Amino acid sequence: MFFKKKSLLLLISMTGFISVSAQTVDEKPHPRPPMPVEVLIGNRGLNFQFNTTKQFNPNSRFGFFNVTSFFADYKNVVAKNEFFLQSLLTAKLWKKISAVGGFSINQFSGFKPTAGLQFVHANKKMLVVIQPQVGLTQDHHLENFSLFEFKPQINDKWGVYTRLQAVIDYAPSLKSHNRSYVYLRVGAVYKNYQFGLGSNFDFYGPTKHNENNFGVFMRAEFF
Repeated sequence: MFFKKKSLLLLISMTGFISVSAQTVDEKPHPRPPMPVEVLIGNRGLNFQFNTTKQFNPNSRFGFFNVTSFFADYKNVVAKNEFFLQSLLTAKLWKKISAVGGFSINQFSGFKPTAGLQFVHANKKMLVVIQPQVGLTQDHHLENFSLFEFKPQINDKWGVYTRLQAVIDYAPSLKSHNRSYVYLRVGAVYKNYQFGLGSNFDFYGPTKHNENNFGVFMRAEFF
């Protein structure tokens, strides 16, 4: 779908704002964030998720953010298999805030170019990501990705792991809910590995049809 004129103007304005802001940000190198890979073995099916957050180089204010996940039904009912992909370029504007632009894909609403903002707060115990976006299509859908992790350490090797991850995709012009989910995790940390109990609550379409998946998860962080 071709962008409308105002979508192009929004994108051009944001690009100009990024260029100006990038000259004034006092950027400091940060340690490399991990790339977590997770599998949830649930009562209804298998969930896989892979996240990437990378800067182009340690001193760069420009980077890349990606969330890829899929669900596979144990009975291989094709209509119940699904995927979600969000790939974005990031540009640091000020401290913990970045501009983002890229695309989002899922099997329910298809391909959607998007632009928005990203807030990230990270330390050894906590990770917070809040990412509101606007679709650059005729529907101008609103999408928000949120991630909250809390993992206090017990000792050098062991700790506690908890996570809440949520997405909502809504089309204001149609007054219609497209897709949303809430993922919950609670368990233990051993070095760069996490494992425990997980639950996925998925909602689809205008009627918010609900499908849930409960089980155990295993997660590894690669650097």
